[in-house]
Amino acid sequence: MSNGTGKKIALLAVFLAMMIGLGVWITKFNPESGSSNATARKLQPAPKLDTVKLAGQWPQIVAHAAAPARGRAAARYTIAEFGDFQCPQCGKVRPLLETLLQKYPDEVNLLFIHRPFPQLHQWAIPAGKASEIAAVQGKFWPMYDQLYGHQDNLEPGYYSEYAAQVGLDKAGFQKAFDTGAGADKVKAASAFSDAVGVQETPTLLLRDNKKNTVTIYLGIDGTKNADGTLQYPGVKELVARPPWTQAVAASLPPSPR
Repeated sequence: MSNGTGKKIALLAVFLAMMIGLGVWITKFNPESGSSNATARKLQPAPKLDTVKLAGQWPQIVAHAAAPARGRAAARYTIAEFGDFQCPQCGKVRPLLETLLQKYPDEVNLLFIHRPFPQLHQWAIPAGKASEIAAVQGKFWPMYDQLYGHQDNLEPGYYSEYAAQVGLDKAGFQKAFDTGAGADKVKAASAFSDAVGVQETPTLLLRDNKKNTVTIYLGIDGTKNADGTLQYPGVKELVARPPWTQAVAASLPPSPR
């Protein structure tokens, strides 16, 4: 074997070792790459949330919402969605929430509070800023739909086009975005979310507006405790069995035998 051939083989071996090492690093340190790592993360119980404290902090939750509630203001129940526009589960939850709002317009409305995780989703904060710029002109919810509807295209270069699609001035929007508009509100909402203990998205708080009680729904399928028991139900459970329908069912007289 010539020296030249030996050097090429050695360089190839080094290159392959580096690529294998890179793959191990990505799987280990990126929580959303590598199915085994992602599964392990989902099996861990979510941080405990204090529903009594959250009910007492409802005025602050409303103050940190990105816009007035979607739906009827006088609805019996309000959902506060703590979300991240680049979070895949948040995107999957959106049509479920839309179904709920359309099916029960008198019973429930929706708030949105920014809870971005930029260490996982690099466009979460920029997308949040875009939504806040739209909110100033009364277009938060249309922009919310655009951002969740285009989760594969959330780089800042797309936002002015989404703004135009919801009826905003494209150049004016871009100027506001370039000057950092909306950043303070996203930052404040994120800090508040962290302070009240929201560490996963989507986290939903369902408030009974007559009783001022709060129920937590976390993710699509919910979370489990270490012993396998249900910790928090998920949004599927909320859609399948909303509490207002359960209350009506409980008040009905028993069927005759």
